[in-house]
Amino acid sequence: MSSIQIKNESSPFYKDGTLYFSSNGHPGMGGMDIYYAQWDGKKWSEPANMGFNYNTSYDDIFLRFNQGGTAGFLVSNRLHKDKKKFKNTETCCDDIYLIQIRDLVVDLKAIVNNDKGPLEGATVELYEGNKKVPSDSKTNFLSNDFSFLLDTDKAYTAVVTKEGYYPDTISFNTNGIFDDYTVSKTVTLKPKPEAPKRTVSRNEPITLHSIYFDFNDDKILPEAEKDLLYLKSLMDQYPDMVIELSSHTDSRGDNDFNKKLSQRRANSTKTWLIEEGVASSRIKAVGYGETKLLNKCKDKVKCTEEEHQLNRRSEFKIIAGPQTIEIKGED
Repeated sequence: MSSIQIKNESSPFYKDGTLYFSSNGHPGMGGMDIYYAQWDGKKWSEPANMGFNYNTSYDDIFLRFNQGGTAGFLVSNRLHKDKKKFKNTETCCDDIYLIQIRDLVVDLKAIVNNDKGPLEGATVELYEGNKKVPSDSKTNFLSNDFSFLLDTDKAYTAVVTKEGYYPDTISFNTNGIFDDYTVSKTVTLKPKPEAPKRTVSRNEPITLHSIYFDFNDDKILPEAEKDLLYLKSLMDQYPDMVIELSSHTDSRGDNDFNKKLSQRRANSTKTWLIEEGVASSRIKAVGYGETKLLNKCKDKVKCTEEEHQLNRRSEFKIIAGPQTIEIKGED
């Protein structure tokens, strides 16, 4: 005749969506252990053991936290140095134990590599849950490791990017963490195919597609930074190169006004490059106004906005130094 093994569950305590209880009916450390289960609005999660510091090989029951969750009490018949014996049994009696809950240190350690090894200069953006704006973002130009402090009981997504590589995403959560913990992730970015190169010669105009201006304004817009940084990199690559930096308008408006406006815009672009370290003597800023249209859209000719836009452009061309240079094929 087989004996029936009775499993007990007792001392439930519910706080902030989590039910704490004691049981000897789940895998544990021995005796009655304290477990927790979380409610997501539809169902309970599987019970999880609270682990060491809460549980022992003896009976641990009646876990309770204070309102702030910074301390708690539990009842246990565990051994301790001052425990008294009753009828020669050390585990006869229960005692109340204070639990001090310190702030947990939970962090993300991310390593970024490529197929050859450590990859410097990557950027990691950390998102909480479904939020569209990153809670933190870091770029490391000196190494390939990143560290972020995390909150407990949250879902995270980390987006890893670097110019010239396809981005990658890692997702993880910090649910059910009751002790210091490091989430370790390694990401290997795959390189994009190199852009084809093309050769340009002296006096061949090269359009800077992202450099445009608000109506009747000469301030450099943030969108222009991509082309300006690329132009600076070419100036660094060819240190003896001197360029003409030109600005053009469409035909609408007074000719003299367009000439002066385009000159101000060319000067603004030159000033940006000078502030980034390019010598003034290497840049000749010229405003051509509407004198070098690329299509039929002269005064009194009816054109679409797209056709006028084609004439509103910034360009550069080599006027001294190398006879030819190589640029990215899409430029």
